[in-house]
Amino acid sequence: MTSLSSTGTCESYHVHTWLSCCQRSGRSERSPRQAGAKCRALHHFTLGSRNRSRCQGRELNVDRSASTPEKTLHRTAHALQTARRGEIATVSEARGAIRWPIMDPKAEHLSSLTGMGLKWNAKEAVLDCTSPHALTRAAGYLKHVLGQRGARVLFRGQTALWKECIPSLFRTKGPLSQHVQSRRIQQLEEYVKEARQAEAFIQGQRHPFEFAHEAILQHYGIRTRWLDVVDNIWVALWFAVHDCIQGPKQPTFWHFVESPNPYSYVLLMSPGEEEHEDRNQPGCSETADCIVVDLRVAAPSLYLRPHAQHGLLFRRRNFPPGQVSLPSCLRGVIRIQRSLAKAWLGAGHLHDPHVVFPPPHYDMGYARLLQSAPQVPRDLGGIGLVFP
Repeated sequence: MTSLSSTGTCESYHVHTWLSCCQRSGRSERSPRQAGAKCRALHHFTLGSRNRSRCQGRELNVDRSASTPEKTLHRTAHALQTARRGEIATVSEARGAIRWPIMDPKAEHLSSLTGMGLKWNAKEAVLDCTSPHALTRAAGYLKHVLGQRGARVLFRGQTALWKECIPSLFRTKGPLSQHVQSRRIQQLEEYVKEARQAEAFIQGQRHPFEFAHEAILQHYGIRTRWLDVVDNIWVALWFAVHDCIQGPKQPTFWHFVESPNPYSYVLLMSPGEEEHEDRNQPGCSETADCIVVDLRVAAPSLYLRPHAQHGLLFRRRNFPPGQVSLPSCLRGVIRIQRSLAKAWLGAGHLHDPHVVFPPPHYDMGYARLLQSAPQVPRDLGGIGLVFP
C-alpha cells in the first residue's frame, strides 16, 4: 500500500500531466521519467516511501499491488475528481482500492480530526496532539468551520483541566451562594467607580473606554466577571505550560514556573454566532449571550501587557443566581504532553515572563494602576506583582 499525496489542484495537475504525456506519445506503458522532465518529481513523490496526506479532509491510500504506475495514477486521478465533488466515500476496483474517511463539512467537533499527530480521546473528551503542525491544524479547523457562521474561536491555556470555566470573581472553595455572588458583584462595581475617581486608568486620545475598565483590572490581577482568552495559539500554549506561583501571605506576588503536570491544555472557546461590533465602543463586540473586549483596540498601547499577550476577554451578558460558568462557550480541548509543548516553545527571549508580563517601567498602564488604584477588597484579590 502506497499513500499518494492528494492535497488538491497541484497534485491533480501533475497526475493528469503524466497521463496526457503518455497519451500524446502514443505509448501507454511509458514511464514517468520518459514522459518528460516535469513529471520526474511526481515519479519520486509517488513511488517513494509511504506518505500520508489529505484531500479536503480525506485520507487517500492507493493499493499498487500487481498494477502499473499508469493504472495506479488513472485510478488516483479519478479519485481526486470524485473526492472534490464529494460524490463517494470509497472507490473499489478489481486490482486496487482507494479509501478515505469522510469528514462532514458541517462537523463542529474536534473528534472529526484524526491522523497526522492528532488522536481523539473519547474517555477524556480531549484531542491529543503530538506535533506543532497538528496543533495549528486543530486550532485552524474550528476557526474555519465556526467562522463560516460568523463565530470566532479564541484560546485559553491551562495547566490543568477543570470541570467548569468560571470567572475569577465567582471562584470559591465550596458552592457559591446567591448572597456571596451578589455581594461580590456589588463590591466589584463599587471598586471600578473608586478607581475611576482616583484616576487609576489612562484614557484613550479619541475614545473614552470606560466599558473596558473592568476588563483591564482583570488582566492585571483583580478578580472580575471576565475570562481571559487570547487569539494566538502559541501564547495560549505558553500559559498552558506555566504555573503562576503566588505567595502564601502575599497572593499578589506572582512568579511563573514550568508546570509539573504531565499535560498542557488549550481550550477553544467561542462567544457565539452573529458577533457584531459596537461602533461607539471600539474593541467591544457582542453576541446573543456574551460580550467580548479586545484590549488591543479598547485600550491604548500604554497598557503593554494586553498587546504582548494578544489579550481579549469575554463574559456572560447576565449572571442569574447560581449561573456563573461558561459551558456553552467551550467548543473543544486540545491536550499536549507538557514536555512536548515546552520543546515547541523553545527557550527564546520572547517566551521569557519578563516579555510576556512587561514590568511597569515599560507598561505605563500597569504603573498607573500600581500608583493610583485604591486599596482592593479582599474578595477581589489584588493587582499582581510579577517577579522573575
